[in-house]
Amino acid sequence: MKKTYLVPIDFSETSNKAIDAAYQLASKNDGEVVVLHVASDRNSTIEANLLLEKSLSKLSDEQKEIVRSKVIIGEPFLDIGKVADILDAELIVMGTKGAFGAQKIFGSHAEKIIYNTSQPFLVVLSPKIEKINIIVVPLTDDKESVQILKYAARIAKDFVAEIHLVTDEDPEVSEERNVKINYMIADKYLNELGVEHRLIKFYKEESFENQIIMYSKEIDADIIAATYYKTGIFPLPNSFIQKLIENQFDIPVLTVNSDETFDVRSQYSFITV
Repeated sequence: MKKTYLVPIDFSETSNKAIDAAYQLASKNDGEVVVLHVASDRNSTIEANLLLEKSLSKLSDEQKEIVRSKVIIGEPFLDIGKVADILDAELIVMGTKGAFGAQKIFGSHAEKIIYNTSQPFLVVLSPKIEKINIIVVPLTDDKESVQILKYAARIAKDFVAEIHLVTDEDPEVSEERNVKINYMIADKYLNELGVEHRLIKFYKEESFENQIIMYSKEIDADIIAATYYKTGIFPLPNSFIQKLIENQFDIPVLTVNSDETFDVRSQYSFITV
């Protein structure tokens, strides 16, 4: 079964970036790209189909072989997630312009997209994903932080990438029991999948998100992967994700709603908190 990469498009330059990025992902693992536009009413579909045809006409012959498109009528912030669930999309690939774009995506309306799908999002600032060798995953004492591993590990296996688990609490000596448990879960889960990984300990010299971004730049990481959730150590977890998306180095960010996603911890019910 082919892996499907869903790209919501509003015909902006930003959303066109996402088509290119999704194609590069799909072409590396025999997948397909579905470009989706959600029109507000039937009258808007005619113009939307023309714009969509114009956008896709710019693709190469190789791209056209695995890219298909669809226009539906509905509410973008609700129905994108529904389509992703129906297609069982591997990823929803979305473009952003950085700070402004991140605010649009993770603002009050766009949160609805995340809440209405169990599929992960890859937010890209650049259309180029030339390689995936290293994925950086923040690990905290919140149980939600390990949930992104299902999706990060899937990409790591597809592209033979290494996962760097980064934390500002040393699991070996931390008094935070949850940090130790989360590291044990992550280590066991990735070992079982045969995914190469390592633990990186930060020191609290600056904010955790800044350390993540600078470390990712230093090692030339290809993706930062972090769970989106509303409880935990961060007073505004969506703000934490937003800061990662706004990173000045255009590193793509993978995220998924913790309320909808499969919980990696459930595989290890013998571990209690």
